[in-house]
Amino acid sequence: MSDTMLGFWGRDRSVIGLPLETAIPELAGQRFLDELRSVIHSGVTVIGKGIPAELQLEGKLQTRYYDYEYRALRNAEGQIYCLLHTTTEVTDSVLGKVAIQKLEQEQSLNEELAAANEELIATNEELNQSRQSLYQLKEELEWRVKERTDAAETAAHRLEAMVMNTPIAMTILRGHDLIVEVANQPMLEVWRRTLNQVIGRGLVEIFPELEGQPNPGRMRGVMQSGCRFTLPETEVILGTVDGVLKKHYARFSYDPIIERDGAIESILVTVINITDEVTNRQQLEKSRKELLAATHNLAEANMRLNMAMEASSLGMAEAVFSTGQMISNEQFKKNFGRSGDEELTYPQLFEAMLPEYRDEIKRKVDTAVKNHTIYEAEYEIEWPNGSRHWISAHGIPRYENGVADRIVGVSRVITQQKTVEQQKDDFLSVASHELKTPITALKANLQLLKRLKETPANPVIPKLIDSANKGIEKITILVDDLLNINRFSQSKLELELNSFNVKQMLQNSSTALLAENKYQIVIEGDPELTMVADEHRIEQVVINFINNAVKYAPKSNIILLRFEKNENKVGIAVIDRGPGIPANQLPHLFDRYWRADHSGKKYSGLGLGLFICAEIIERHGGTIGAESILGEGSTFWFKIPVG
Repeated sequence: MSDTMLGFWGRDRSVIGLPLETAIPELAGQRFLDELRSVIHSGVTVIGKGIPAELQLEGKLQTRYYDYEYRALRNAEGQIYCLLHTTTEVTDSVLGKVAIQKLEQEQSLNEELAAANEELIATNEELNQSRQSLYQLKEELEWRVKERTDAAETAAHRLEAMVMNTPIAMTILRGHDLIVEVANQPMLEVWRRTLNQVIGRGLVEIFPELEGQPNPGRMRGVMQSGCRFTLPETEVILGTVDGVLKKHYARFSYDPIIERDGAIESILVTVINITDEVTNRQQLEKSRKELLAATHNLAEANMRLNMAMEASSLGMAEAVFSTGQMISNEQFKKNFGRSGDEELTYPQLFEAMLPEYRDEIKRKVDTAVKNHTIYEAEYEIEWPNGSRHWISAHGIPRYENGVADRIVGVSRVITQQKTVEQQKDDFLSVASHELKTPITALKANLQLLKRLKETPANPVIPKLIDSANKGIEKITILVDDLLNINRFSQSKLELELNSFNVKQMLQNSSTALLAENKYQIVIEGDPELTMVADEHRIEQVVINFINNAVKYAPKSNIILLRFEKNENKVGIAVIDRGPGIPANQLPHLFDRYWRADHSGKKYSGLGLGLFICAEIIERHGGTIGAESILGEGSTFWFKIPVG
């Protein structure tokens, strides 16, 4: 607002900031206010020449004449953001012209009016010069306004583009009510809202549950202080669109947005959603505890197994050193592959031992004789039929006049125990390896995530989280197998029987495999057939069969699921066209800890899957089996009684 304009109006600078109707009330009813409104709405420039105006000047209402122009100024989008008002007072010019007209009408010009006219012309020239200066000033003002507007809009566009294009959840909130001005897609996913549901609304209005939580107050505090605020791992309760409250974990940062005039009216909120990371860590801890519990239960199971074997039948015998004769019960002879009426001498006992054990056993007997101690030994023997077995033996020397002349002892067959111990050792080795691999990878991922936590925009972070999730999934599968085997060992598996459609169950079982788009699942059978069983457990068996087909027959792109009802049983089979399984391995497929050998290839897992399947089918009173032809494929099947 120029002083010249204030002079035209007869006002001082106190009117700046007031509505025009309030500042100059005498304009009411005159043409000027309507013309201004017209320019604002239409954008069409209005020009007035020698227009009279009634103004309160020097304490009284006076009529003055003006040339003026009302021009609308637009921004880069073509929107009107202000008006440029230029005015030149031409009262003298108009009055002069009136006087000249009167003089012409009166046809009496005199020198005084001529001089006045010349003075008026000179004044007009000065006014024209002033007008030219005003036009130049107006153009410069328009250029500066446009330049500043463009700069502000460019900065705003850059900030908005940065927010919208970053993969990290961001939003811009304005004012005390924390109105959402900008929100990118990651933030909308965190909020579980659409853009239309949040833009222009206050944060607490969108999430009423935030009322009373500390974060809204922290955001307002950043606007007041202008200082950045960050939060590490923080728990936040947010509601879904349906009003269900859910717990989330995130890292927050609130940054003030400083305007050109230094004011702070909005903040940039950055959120790194770590809900999956925290949940995975909690699940890992839970899995660790469950693994420890499963290991403890496994140790107890082994102890019970040892006790059961120690309570088995023992063979008893007495051997005379000088003659080699031995008196033994039927069980003792049976332990060495002899019948009760066959003779078994002390030398024959040593001959039955494998050669690598004989010297050691003789040394232990001599040591027991010398030290008057109990003799204990385990060794492998060969029965007359050529089969090999393990023997556990305990004996104590007997003395005559201080000289040992015989030894009395017991024996029992521990072949099964030795086999179980070897399987246990193999199982623990496999379990340690299978668990160590994902845990090592998970530990490495977490260490890298810890290093990168100060750079949340690093593109490696999502990959590390995905890798950690895969490790958790693998650990969960292994722990589930351990827990299932423990339940079977303790007979704690309970079946929840219900009636279900067989085809639908098979379709559910193959959903995950179909999602990979690598295999074709063909289901054959009566689509209306139903069965009564524990649907979850039966689905577990089918999924295990399908996974085995994928693992051991990866080139069998078509996997056939066939089901039928035969008499009083429902049968289900999973058929692949893989390399097949050797005939000598088929009888062991459903043994505990056993894993098939496929041409020297090694596969992950604990060797419990098919054993668990067999237990589930057995609990249902059914039968399970496998058939295979090398080079043609394999069929895994089970049958469940209808009733």
